[in-house]
Amino acid sequence: MVAGSARRGATDLVRCGQATPPQRCAERRSQEVSALIAAVRFPFCLCLVCLLAACASPFVREGGGPRPAGRDYPFQLEARFSVTNESERYSGKLSWRHAEAADELRIMSPFGQVVAEIEVRPGRAALLAADRQRHEAGDAQTLTRQVLGYPLPIERLAGWVLAQPAPSATVARDALGRPLRIVESDWQVEYDYSGAAPDALPERLRVSRVGGPELLLRIEEWTTGEQPLD
Repeated sequence: MVAGSARRGATDLVRCGQATPPQRCAERRSQEVSALIAAVRFPFCLCLVCLLAACASPFVREGGGPRPAGRDYPFQLEARFSVTNESERYSGKLSWRHAEAADELRIMSPFGQVVAEIEVRPGRAALLAADRQRHEAGDAQTLTRQVLGYPLPIERLAGWVLAQPAPSATVARDALGRPLRIVESDWQVEYDYSGAAPDALPERLRVSRVGGPELLLRIEEWTTGEQPLD
């Protein structure tokens, strides 16, 4: 039921404004948002926390650029995500600001309603759900353990998004030396790039775990460089 509703989202948007009565259109949108809110407790909605659609290449704003390899690099991105588990599929939008030792993530429905907000600072991690319920912990892994019952590799997400594997990872690279596939523990990350430069930022990521769900992340806009967080 939830999966079918999520897949119909784009079609419903077209029909609203044509033959669909405004009240029915609003009900459909409310159902879509409710389905995604329910999915927030699903591991990958917290994990990219955590994207896909659109044909446009990622846009790097003036003043930004490719990231240097080998260090944590500040960035801001806007993306779309899709989470699939067996026959169920959820989708939405992600806004993520990352700085050294700090992250702010906003997860939204396909229509832009905020579903959850996550904030990570040294010694503190918090998740605020759409129902205003707040979860707090000393770090991101403890937070996900409290909410989900087991920890997730939140601390590795920024490195994965920037295509920076851990020293212990198994890495397959393309002819330009860019990572095409990273395997770390039970996690696998696959990449597509829009540009031909050796230091181009990823356009699309596929994150999966053996026997678990799959996350598709489509980055629509990159901003690199210093992004101070309050």
